[in-house]
Amino acid sequence: MLIRLVRLCSALLVFAGFGQAALGGNTDLLAWYESKNKGLQTIRANVRQVRNLPYLKQPLVSEGTVSLDEHRMEWRIDRPEKTIYTVSSNTLTIRYEDVGSVRTVDLEKDPVLGSIFANFRQILSGKLEALETLFHFDSQPQKKILMLTPKNEMALPFKRLRILLDEEGQIRVIRFDGFQDEWTEIQFSNVRRTFRSP
Repeated sequence: MLIRLVRLCSALLVFAGFGQAALGGNTDLLAWYESKNKGLQTIRANVRQVRNLPYLKQPLVSEGTVSLDEHRMEWRIDRPEKTIYTVSSNTLTIRYEDVGSVRTVDLEKDPVLGSIFANFRQILSGKLEALETLFHFDSQPQKKILMLTPKNEMALPFKRLRILLDEEGQIRVIRFDGFQDEWTEIQFSNVRRTFRSP
C-alpha cells in the first residue's frame, strides 16, 4: 500500500531547486517551518494513513510508525498487515512480516523511487523547497497550513496537497486531494525529534 502511495506522489518529490520569488508572500511560513527544524537529527512518529476511494464503501486505513535520520528511513506498518519499508543507502528493503518474505529494490535502477524517499526525508525535516518546481504555494499562516497546487494538473494525479503544522513546527497532517472524491491523508502523532547541539 505504501509503494502505491509513494508512486502516486512520485512527481511531488523528484525535483530539487528553490526559487524564493515563486513563493511570494508564503516565504514567512516556510522560513518559520525551516527555522523550527534547524539542526534536526532524528524524527520518530506514529503514523495513521487513511485513503478514500470512491469505489470502496470504507476508506483504507493503515497504522504504524515512521523514523528517519541522515542515513536511514523506516516506515513500519503494524495494521492491517505487518510490513516494514526501510531505505538505507541506495536500497529499499520491504519486509512482509505476516508472510515472512523480503523484497529489495535497487534505487539506483529506480531513480524516481529513490528521489521520492530522499525528498520525503527533506519534507519531514523542514525542507519544503524541493517542491517548488512542481507547485504553486499558498498558505494560511494563522492556521499553520501550507497549500500546494500543481502547476500542471495533467502531470499529477491529485489537485491539491495540504500540510498542517503544529506550533512547534512539526508536520501533523499531509493530505492529498485527488479527483472524483479520492483523497489520502497521513496523520502524524507522538512526534519525537532530536537536534544537534548548537
